[in-house]
Amino acid sequence: MRGATSARRPLGVASSVVLGAAAGAAAAPGLGSQCHGVWTERWSDPAVLEELKLSLEAPLLLAVEQHQCPFGVALPGDVTWPSPPESLRGIVAPRTPLKVVAVAYSLVPYAVGISASVSFFRRRGTRQLWMLLWAWPMIPLQELVFKRISPEPRPGTMLQVRDYAGMYAGSCLKKCGMPSSHANLTIGWFTLLLLDAIYRVRPFALGRKTQTILIRPGASGAQKYAKCLRLYLTVPWEHRDLLTHTEFLVYISTWILILIPVPFMRVALYDHTFDQVTVGAMIGLSSAVVWWRIARRLQRRYQEHEGCRVFYGLLEHNHKLTQFHLTNSGDIVSEMPEHLGLSPGSAL
Repeated sequence: MRGATSARRPLGVASSVVLGAAAGAAAAPGLGSQCHGVWTERWSDPAVLEELKLSLEAPLLLAVEQHQCPFGVALPGDVTWPSPPESLRGIVAPRTPLKVVAVAYSLVPYAVGISASVSFFRRRGTRQLWMLLWAWPMIPLQELVFKRISPEPRPGTMLQVRDYAGMYAGSCLKKCGMPSSHANLTIGWFTLLLLDAIYRVRPFALGRKTQTILIRPGASGAQKYAKCLRLYLTVPWEHRDLLTHTEFLVYISTWILILIPVPFMRVALYDHTFDQVTVGAMIGLSSAVVWWRIARRLQRRYQEHEGCRVFYGLLEHNHKLTQFHLTNSGDIVSEMPEHLGLSPGSAL
């Protein structure tokens, strides 16, 4: 068990990697000297191949010589589908239910991005556009700038990573993995959702009841659960200008379940190291906060155009700046109370 743990530890190594065998520098332990795998035709270090021939099992060596990824298949979208050949059973880590879930989570950024893009082209509103204006430029920045600053390989490019069972594990992707684009996009997207939703929560009325979900007096437990379920089926997918506290909890908890596991699943799939997803998440978080501050300034600057067609009539300015006011009776009201089904001055 100690040997397996030691072999797995390199996944967390954070060290600079030279692309190729520049200046004869040794490969960083646990990472490798090139971003593509030793089994690919692009591998250009024959010394490593000769060394592997002395230590690899015969079926694994055959897969390398045939330029076949021993871990599975590289899917579109930089995702490895874990499906080692039958001849490598007991040598390479098999597909597990966790890895299948990890593959599904790895596709989440694309599903969210497509859904958001379709929503924008249907509504053509600034509410739908402002988050896409952060996401669209981030993709080329990741591939053309960030990943060229530190061209760090993904796990297992030199067949040097094993799982806790002592079997070979790694990624079939041929591009560098630092930083993780999946972590960048999902954590950044969640940050934008969270910051925007916080400023749309309708505060409690002063000195009044704090119940934020309308429930019929005497309702049974099953009816309350059904009411809660209906919120989860509607609130996270609607564009609401105002949210009650309960709706905010439903909204954020749903997106936590959808987006937050993605970086961890990338590590579980061996498509990234922990360091790579950490750096990607930090880039996404920091850039999202900066863009959110810019968007808030634009909201205030163009508040008088809310509900109007802008940009030569191509867009509707529906990204409204929510504001609340305290009445003489102690109630907190907003400029958009109809979205909650409340009359002005009413309490939640």
